[in-house]
Amino acid sequence: MNIGIVINIVNLSLIILSIFMLPSLCIAFFYKTSEIYNFFISFLITFLTGSFLFFFTRKYKELRYREAFASITFTWIGTALFGSLPYLLTGTLNSFTDAFLKQYQVLQLREQVLLQTWKAFQGSSFLEKYNSVDRW
Repeated sequence: MNIGIVINIVNLSLIILSIFMLPSLCIAFFYKTSEIYNFFISFLITFLTGSFLFFFTRKYKELRYREAFASITFTWIGTALFGSLPYLLTGTLNSFTDAFLKQYQVLQLREQVLLQTWKAFQGSSFLEKYNSVDRW
């Protein structure tokens, strides 16, 4: 198994996760809340970790099933780990276990909503489904 590809994909997802942390930082900055520093630290840790290891493992080779399954598994774990940082740093949740499981639950809910939406639009054109939803 080529571990470099797995590390590259996981760290690319961490970079994307850090970009999705920016709206929370902007909202905290706009309302001048006390969580600005905590959101910035979460963004910085996630972005630096992802980009540091991503640029050292940029050499892609052939992605096989084994690397694909490993990258999906470690991406879920990595996004749950780094996604729990804002909960821990802001003091919203006190224990690491609660923060990790909360973030994992949020990731599962997003996946479930996306899969249900995808299944609803499968088999017909988008406009037909849009019109049928509009009529309800």
